[in-house]
Amino acid sequence: MEQQKKLLMDILAENKDSDYGKRYHFENILTVEAFRGHIPVSAYDDYAPMIELSTRLGESNIITSKPLACYTTALGSFGVPRKIPCTEEYAKTCFHELKDLFCTHGKTVVLFESFPKTRCFKDGKYLNSIYGEMLNEWKKWKKGSLEAKFLSLGSCTSPEELLFSEKLFDQTYVRLLFALQDEDVTQIIAPSTWGVLDFLITLEKEWKQLTEDIEHGTIQAQTELPEHVRELLTKKMKKQPGRAKHLRSIFEQGFSKPVLKEIWPKFVKIIAEGSAGYSNYTDKLKKYIGDVPVDFGCSISAEAMVLKNIQGSDEYRLLPEMGFFEFLPTERESQDTYTMDQLEPGKTYEILLTGRFGFYRYALGNVVRMERYEGDIPILTKGYRMDQTASIAGELMTEQHVAAAVKRLEQQFGLAVYDFCYEPDEEKKCYSILLENEEENGNVIEELEHALELLLEKENPAYQQCIAAGTLHPCKIRFLEEQTQLLYRDVRSMREQLPVDVLLPVRCIDTPIKGKFFFGLAK
Repeated sequence: MEQQKKLLMDILAENKDSDYGKRYHFENILTVEAFRGHIPVSAYDDYAPMIELSTRLGESNIITSKPLACYTTALGSFGVPRKIPCTEEYAKTCFHELKDLFCTHGKTVVLFESFPKTRCFKDGKYLNSIYGEMLNEWKKWKKGSLEAKFLSLGSCTSPEELLFSEKLFDQTYVRLLFALQDEDVTQIIAPSTWGVLDFLITLEKEWKQLTEDIEHGTIQAQTELPEHVRELLTKKMKKQPGRAKHLRSIFEQGFSKPVLKEIWPKFVKIIAEGSAGYSNYTDKLKKYIGDVPVDFGCSISAEAMVLKNIQGSDEYRLLPEMGFFEFLPTERESQDTYTMDQLEPGKTYEILLTGRFGFYRYALGNVVRMERYEGDIPILTKGYRMDQTASIAGELMTEQHVAAAVKRLEQQFGLAVYDFCYEPDEEKKCYSILLENEEENGNVIEELEHALELLLEKENPAYQQCIAAGTLHPCKIRFLEEQTQLLYRDVRSMREQLPVDVLLPVRCIDTPIKGKFFFGLAK
């Protein structure tokens, strides 16, 4: 905690001359208690007008005195993109935490993507994703590192034309093509296991065209590929009939057994967020990867890097050097917060961050469960996103509740549920659970609904009480067309010109647009 207190005082001192610092008299705040008593808990909407002043009028020094590198994009609770101030210091820190994982011997398949630097604002800063900024730092490191030059560390299968594209387009096929050509791949790194699973599903569907392109040194597929990019990438292709023959012999046997180690014999691990809201994708990856370990890496967002995974588990270590942290109990009657040394094992908390980039007592919207201390560092597990909760009669249904119930339903009936989401129906006083099943479902829907209802009640006692009191009615199940979630992601990506790595899976259908889309694809 002494480190945390010193960090907080440093942040206040560094930003005391910003407009925000002057408004709240940072220079007069000398204790943690004074800070918590004087500065309000905040959300993005509290900063949005100030960020608009920066981006539209070119104003600076409004919420932070630190020089900005860019703005990174994140999604708000209703899917509206947010612009998050990003300092060069933060991007470097994110890359530093992942460098030891990322920069290894052998080749890495990188599923990050950088924004085309065409969206610039009046203050001279551009829009990117935090993953794109990490790629920028990786590029700088590669250029100036003797390790990278002489030890062949940090080698990537994707050409720079893909990592730093001038235009957004679906890159999955081309990234697969360049990755498959290289038999020395040792790992895949991605924002989440959702992206890795999509990558491997595309492989299963497109392997015939992929092997043909590898054999002939061509890029015949990928209709969205800009023509000048196709020409540049085609020059980097080589005819590899031997590699193509070997890959065909693997894929022609089908995908009933894991294929990853057969494709890349030196493969070691996947680095991607894979717990909590991504756990269903991590489970489905087993089909392709078998016993290859998945390292959940660091929990990185546009706003902050808060947690680092303890390898081989779903537990995370808090990173106290990344900011001053407070914890708001989810079961609360007041806005009183706790510092990292005051947490109780078994309790759940929403994380508040005061960071160096200009957000103060900022509610990140992520709920974690306190497990234990290692020394004085909290060890946490991820729970759910606050913006993906629902409540019709005070029951507070979370994505964690529904995910656990769906997983048990899947096991009980032998289903193959790729994905799910749910809608709180205020009019009918019940939940509609939408399941994306991979195979034809032969079970009686009423039997599935009854079983899922019991499982939901077990996961959420408050929901069970509402059912017993008659304020809620039992759930209903609808089945979705295959890959509905991925289609929604891709439509949003193209419509709003966002890289897919900043888009999150929909769990709670909380807007008419989402409802129209998902129920339009329900069987």
